[in-house]
Amino acid sequence: MTIITDSLGSWEQIGEIAVTDNWQLFDNPILNSKTFRLTFRTNWEIWGAYNTYQSYGLLRLYYPTAEVTVSNCMRLYVAQEHKILTLSFDPITDTFDIGVKRVIYAKSYYKAPINPDDSLTWYLKLEAKVIT
Repeated sequence: MTIITDSLGSWEQIGEIAVTDNWQLFDNPILNSKTFRLTFRTNWEIWGAYNTYQSYGLLRLYYPTAEVTVSNCMRLYVAQEHKILTLSFDPITDTFDIGVKRVIYAKSYYKAPINPDDSLTWYLKLEAKVIT
């Protein structure tokens, strides 16, 4: 996996996915990290002007167990700025996966279309802080 170093330290690139209404896991597992950098990508001009529907994300940890074992969900608000997410709890294992999904909500009920269009598409790039 690729590691990038900047003024905040070294970051391991975990991956980037188009966030949908179904849970998706990043391709690479997390190893010994509690701090993450989130980068959101979308058509910001459409995102800011879209006044009927909007979306946010849910993020949770997936632990490597025989049955599916997950953490509580954390809400992600899409923004143009990079965001730093530090887990406020210790994961129960050193290795885990991260999954995300999108939740769509109506900003206005007046003449809202029944099905929101794909202008709500957004991507999430995840990087894990390298512990030295």
